[in-house]
Amino acid sequence: MAHQQIDRYNLARYNQHMNKITIPLFRHRRYGILSGLLSGLLPATLLGGCVSSAGLAPHAHPIPLVSPTTAQINPQWWLTFHDAQLNQLMRTALQNAPDVARAQARIRVAEQEGNLARAQLNPSLALDGSATRQKFSAEGYFPPPIGGSTFNLGQVMADFSWDMDWWGKHRAVAQAALGSVNAAQAEADDTRLALSIALARAYFALEADTEQHKRLAAMQATRNQLTGLLKERFASGLASEQRLPPSLSEQDKLDHENLVLENSMQQERLTIAALSGQPPHYGDSIHPHNIGALPTLPNDLPADLIGLRPDVQARRAEIEVATAQSRLAKIQFYPDVNLSGFIGLQSIGFANILHSDSEMTSIGPAVHLPIFNRNTIRATLGASYARYDMAVEDYNQTIFHAMQETASALSNLHTLAREEETQQHLIHHLQYTQQLAEQRWQAGLDNNIPALQDVLAQQAARQTQTRIKLSTMNATLDVIHALGGFPAGTLTSPDNH
Repeated sequence: MAHQQIDRYNLARYNQHMNKITIPLFRHRRYGILSGLLSGLLPATLLGGCVSSAGLAPHAHPIPLVSPTTAQINPQWWLTFHDAQLNQLMRTALQNAPDVARAQARIRVAEQEGNLARAQLNPSLALDGSATRQKFSAEGYFPPPIGGSTFNLGQVMADFSWDMDWWGKHRAVAQAALGSVNAAQAEADDTRLALSIALARAYFALEADTEQHKRLAAMQATRNQLTGLLKERFASGLASEQRLPPSLSEQDKLDHENLVLENSMQQERLTIAALSGQPPHYGDSIHPHNIGALPTLPNDLPADLIGLRPDVQARRAEIEVATAQSRLAKIQFYPDVNLSGFIGLQSIGFANILHSDSEMTSIGPAVHLPIFNRNTIRATLGASYARYDMAVEDYNQTIFHAMQETASALSNLHTLAREEETQQHLIHHLQYTQQLAEQRWQAGLDNNIPALQDVLAQQAARQTQTRIKLSTMNATLDVIHALGGFPAGTLTSPDNH
């Protein structure tokens, strides 16, 4: 019984002592919380101008580029080739390629980081509870009879805080988060564009090599026929032996080209499988055909189409992030006021935790004044402006690079068009000379060797024509890559071939 009386006495002393030290702000009955807030805000207002940002400013200026209102870019540019097999390859690659999956993961990371940044600026409320058994030191903060005794301690507390956003910090954080998401999305679009272009290059190269392989087989047959005629004429004494070695050497050259083409076709199938995120044997299911008709680019390509490129949009989003971060750095020059407090119950002995005397509360502002950290704040703002300048220069460099890419690709495309026209004229000329040679042979004025040589020349010219066509296809892909897609409004049925 004596021990219980001492415990109740110690409990009363402890609660009285804790009540005295935990709620000093509520002694101001007349002014209450308002007086505490004013006492913190008045010095903040008076001293807020102690740190100046004079002399600090960004220097770079982004190139003005207005997105067009009449012309747009279709990111599914491959539909312009009207190849159902290519369309299926693109769907498979964009769904399963690791690079695309990684880019999508970056978008999710940016979104969640933005949510976290915004959540940290909202008012917060947390509920904590604890139950402990503690022996108080006899030589510590509490004198005997509390000091030196052991008690059960119970505590339940609700903590809250609120960042009073006077200078637009929340908006700046939201803008930075949105810019990061936009940049991640644009980077993902750029990844998809690069992947689709690489896949198309491998696919069209496979088609061209397959076409070359078929023509090479025809050339080998013609060369064998020509070599056989030369051997017959040599055996009958109508031809010299000197004409046989060059013919045999050309045959060996064709055999070597055949091996090179077969290896190239296998590598292209493996590349297609890798870009599609599929096992190596996936490429064996592709059935190449002759390169189809090239899509027709509009004669007039607005320069502002470059502004729709994914990498340009990514750099523009990075400028938005840098702008928001500069605003946040500038806000550090002003006073910051946070309101925080708690309300809860605390007692010695669990049985008394709900007693009214166990209540403890606290509320008040926390004021941050940028007075003595002037150099740090100015350096932070200067660094943010420097990052902004870097973002702008990266954007400008991307614009110039895009313009150069587009101009170079269009110039190359026009040059290849003239080369293809010249090659077509050569093929027509060889066809004409072949007809003349066949007419002389049928009339008995000459043997069949000149006609076969013209056939070989035509086959070689068509090989060159296929290479020019593949180069033209790659130049078209260069233009598409430079524009970030294909100019919209020229698409027809997506699965026709």
